[in-house]
Amino acid sequence: MIPSTNTYTNCMNGMGNGLTRHSDGANVAFVDGHVKWYAANKIRGMIPQTAGTYCTFLNITMD
Repeated sequence: MIPSTNTYTNCMNGMGNGLTRHSDGANVAFVDGHVKWYAANKIRGMIPQTAGTYCTFLNITMD
């Protein structure tokens, strides 16, 4: 869980080195219980940098 994911910068800072720890990617846990590995660049691309944009990956609207 990453606290304060309301902006792209806060989200990236919250992930720290966990985003690239596993072969330049991260294991992502989903609410249905499954886990999937994603490349760091794919994760970065799924999180919008524009305020007011809804992020389906995080299920929030970015500030």
